[in-house]
Amino acid sequence: MQNILCKHARHICQINNIPLHKGRTFSIDTIFAQFAHIEEITAMGCNVIEMETAAAFRAAKTAAIPLTALFSVSDNTITNKSLISGRTKEEIQHRKFTRNTLIPQILLSTFKDPS
Repeated sequence: MQNILCKHARHICQINNIPLHKGRTFSIDTIFAQFAHIEEITAMGCNVIEMETAAAFRAAKTAAIPLTALFSVSDNTITNKSLISGRTKEEIQHRKFTRNTLIPQILLSTFKDPS
């Protein structure tokens, strides 16, 4: 499933001249508890922390159902950028394009051709 989604994401990003970054995500269902464990998380090779899909991943694991996710990273602590501050108008427009155009195209393409 992950390879199929990546194939479609790579293709859609390529035809739109948008860079695609593949990373290792650490999913956790807390807002701030992970910060005490940053060294452990990075030691596992993770370069992204997210909270929104942690429950979905836990449920999928419990039910033995495969699950993959496509993320659009909004906050970057290193560059001091978030959804609400630290971004130029161009970066805001790029994010809107990604959220409103690219992600729907990737998902639609994946569902239309799941091979």
